[in-house]
Amino acid sequence: MMLVIEHIPIAKARPRFANGRVYDPQSREKIKAKFELASQMRDKRILRYQGCDISFYLTAHMPKPKSWSKTRLKSVEGKSAGGKKDCDNIAKFYLDVLNGIAYDDDRQVSCLWCQKVYSDNPRVEIQINSIEESGITDPRIAQQ
Repeated sequence: MMLVIEHIPIAKARPRFANGRVYDPQSREKIKAKFELASQMRDKRILRYQGCDISFYLTAHMPKPKSWSKTRLKSVEGKSAGGKKDCDNIAKFYLDVLNGIAYDDDRQVSCLWCQKVYSDNPRVEIQINSIEESGITDPRIAQQ
């Protein structure tokens, strides 16, 4: 299953503490992303993976920094992106969002692959496969 969400990739933030309570500062972003991804699954008639191991491939297309020169901006299209948002935190956010929608629980994920690249069109591409269906657990093999 391939899902695409058109927005700047979001990294998972730490929980916040106020008035003796713990709260999630990203609850609104998670609800928006959850609604978008659930509607894509519904439109494509994709069912949830239940009780099987899955592989989770995420490509975060990051916006190019506006402070860079035009020649530098042209040279980085599609190349690996550095920057402030950690790849593992981006993956954590979308794993949490898809929890209960695309799969029962994120402990079903046995293969996780995340990549950040620069792009003019910021978006997140997520591909989820059952390990039994694909038989491929190594993303380096899948690219060849």
